[in-house]
Amino acid sequence: MNEVREMPIVRGTGVFWLARRYCLAKTHSMAGFDAVIGRV
Repeated sequence: MNEVREMPIVRGTGVFWLARRYCLAKTHSMAGFDAVIGRV
């Protein structure tokens, strides 16, 4: 598990159907399988 990682986003409607992007996320805290993540 990396501190900062890329997460894919695939969605959209109309002319943007299946638009593809990515976001950078950072884990702020983690307890078991529950995590708080935020954008970088």
